[in-house]
Amino acid sequence: MTPVRFIPVLYGLAVLFRPLPPGNPLSFRGSASPFPTAATPSSFTGRPSSLSLFSPLLPLQLPHPAAPQALREIILSNGKPEGFAPLFTILEDDPSPLPDNLYVRYAAERIPALFAALRQKDAEAAAEAAYSIAGCGIGLTPSADDFLCGVMASVLASAIARGEQNEWLPLTAAMAERAAPRTNLISAAFLRQAAAGQLSSDVLTLIRTLYSSVLSLRLPSAAMNVIAFGETSGTDILTGIYFGQKNYPN
Repeated sequence: MTPVRFIPVLYGLAVLFRPLPPGNPLSFRGSASPFPTAATPSSFTGRPSSLSLFSPLLPLQLPHPAAPQALREIILSNGKPEGFAPLFTILEDDPSPLPDNLYVRYAAERIPALFAALRQKDAEAAAEAAYSIAGCGIGLTPSADDFLCGVMASVLASAIARGEQNEWLPLTAAMAERAAPRTNLISAAFLRQAAAGQLSSDVLTLIRTLYSSVLSLRLPSAAMNVIAFGETSGTDILTGIYFGQKNYPN
């Protein structure tokens, strides 16, 4: 019997916990998965849904040329500015209405090194840049970590759309492993899962909507579902997705 892995979702990112050993009892009731006592064993026979960018059910294409700008406008109009969304003000030529904060100012000095590493496909430099901002921000999953998760998700999505995923998985893995020791255990787990393309259903829906050859009318609602994560986590993830796809080498 194959052990079952459970993928709880917190702030929109999936985390794989240690699999149950074969024979451990478990019952499923709707979306809940309570653990019964050993005296009431049960078995799981349903079909698990995939939470991976690499799912064959999730075909990805290069984004429509207008899609990144549409995502940017959604973030600026509806996102929460207390996290890393002010990077639009600091790093882009066009001004945005978002005020900055201490954390994003600290990270903004280091993030260009990450973008340069991505454009050069330099795994070691990308890992060091990720380390330099990991853990920056407040909350259970600091803003920098959510941003890095978004960057890695969009880098992998861009790679999959071009058939280059095998070239980029070592880079995202290096980023996550270098950054993980500098943040808390939960956030480190999210980083490692994002580096492997394991994301929540809402983030996957956003990625699927963004990485389409047509500009989908569902993009605003998909983005708003992600923005709803946590205090600023969803906005920070989307900001990372935007900048990740923008800095993927053509």
